[in-house]
Amino acid sequence: MNCQQARETLLDSLIEPLRAEVQLSMEDHLVGCEACRLFAGVQTSIDARLTATVPAVSLSAGFRSSLRGRLDRRQLPKWSESLPDIAHLAGCAVGIVLLLLILPQYSKIVLLAGSGFTVVTYFVQAVVRTSMDRMEANL
Repeated sequence: MNCQQARETLLDSLIEPLRAEVQLSMEDHLVGCEACRLFAGVQTSIDARLTATVPAVSLSAGFRSSLRGRLDRRQLPKWSESLPDIAHLAGCAVGIVLLLLILPQYSKIVLLAGSGFTVVTYFVQAVVRTSMDRMEANL
């Protein structure tokens, strides 16, 4: 274990207990490294003083469910489900029109490439939206 890993491990140990093998590896490093021993002493002292000074926050048993209920009842503006589709198609249409104005000599290519781009990006958008809906459903 190097110094950076030892210091990160020490800071992690102040939050939650370490696995036995990680604890041993860190202790082995501290035996041979004066700088990390000093770092450990300072961090442990700071943690002890903070723990003694700042009282532990305790929440009631129903806090989480109460908060979730309040968030569920909160009125959020409801956007149309088709708004992302409309925005996507409008954006692609504007892009195609601009390219047709800039490159009129390549109008067939612009129309073909723009249409292909629109279809592909619409498919990607649909996949991302479905994935996000599934993730939201799992929360």
